[in-house]
Amino acid sequence: MVKGSSEKKRITKMDVEALNNKIDKIRGLLINDQISPEDYGVIKKQLEEKIYNLKKNLNSFDKKQDDLNNLIKNLSNTLLNIEKAYFEAEIALKSEIIATIFPEKLVHHEDGCRTPRLNEDVGLFV
Repeated sequence: MVKGSSEKKRITKMDVEALNNKIDKIRGLLINDQISPEDYGVIKKQLEEKIYNLKKNLNSFDKKQDDLNNLIKNLSNTLLNIEKAYFEAEIALKSEIIATIFPEKLVHHEDGCRTPRLNEDVGLFV
């Protein structure tokens, strides 16, 4: 999970729980005739709106995590199949693949070519 988002998610869940506890508390006040039904309704509606918004934020945390997981999976699959992709690609795409793997220009010599530096992230997969 993205660093910090698990903590935000935990705090958001605690906030939802605290708001639900407040609803329970005002329900007790209503039962004991300490607040009017109208006040109860207004307060409950406000708290439920806050809960709804917090839960919507929780869902966005999950969606962002799912999106990130899918991106990582697709990137991993692409990098693991880079050789096949290279051989099946048109010249322009081959050039992009090489530029991704070797961020610095290829240096040509009489006996071949060499690269000053390999992209370290891509090097983990290649």
